[in-house]
Amino acid sequence: MSQQKLCDVELCSYTQDAERILIAAKHTRRLEKHDKGAPIDQQELQHCLKTVLAPLEFVDYIFLIKGVTRAFTHQLVRSRVGTSFAQESMRVANKSGQASARIQSEKPQFKTAVEVSFACYESMIEEGVATEDARGVLPINTLTNIMMKINLRALSSMMNSRLCVRTAKEYRTVAEDIRDLVLNIHPWAEPVLRPYCAHHGVCCYPAYTKCPLKAKYQELQPVDTELDEIMEEWKRLVPNNAFNPIS
Repeated sequence: MSQQKLCDVELCSYTQDAERILIAAKHTRRLEKHDKGAPIDQQELQHCLKTVLAPLEFVDYIFLIKGVTRAFTHQLVRSRVGTSFAQESMRVANKSGQASARIQSEKPQFKTAVEVSFACYESMIEEGVATEDARGVLPINTLTNIMMKINLRALSSMMNSRLCVRTAKEYRTVAEDIRDLVLNIHPWAEPVLRPYCAHHGVCCYPAYTKCPLKAKYQELQPVDTELDEIMEEWKRLVPNNAFNPIS
């Protein structure tokens, strides 16, 4: 079976003065003097990535993702906070003669099923069946295009989970391409565009035991007793106002 390119990701637009916006948000929040013309302080910029994350929502990116399966886009659009989507509509678009799908199995039954579904689709279109009804026979691996707008905070959350080795190959490939495109223009964002374990030091999926990183880095293993201790300490500190975070 020939190797098929999994996706084509294009960065269409992004927030231009992202660095200055993040620093301005920090100054506004902390009532600090802000000089719009001052050089970017890289240390201060990195501080913005390690404190209150709300300012990251001021930084937007728009991507066009082409040649991906609808199985993938069903997963992608679950990210609803900080995102917007526009996808090729199979209800109105006549895919007759254009529909294609990714063959993800060497089993002959897979290819046969795809070919039969496309033949049935085109036959129904020729007989006057509405595209919104005929689309029902097309496979979930039918290729599609989708545009996504996402802010940096939401993108960080997406990278945390979708760069994980547990993620489906197609989604992880798209996530890797998006990450590369963003770091090409905003290399300072690298610390927040990592898999969860490399960002937070713990595993995003504690119950997942097959991760090769867990065999090497024992600290990524879930330690329930420590979590219980932390919870008890939290109960001790918070209700009695025993901890003043500003002091």
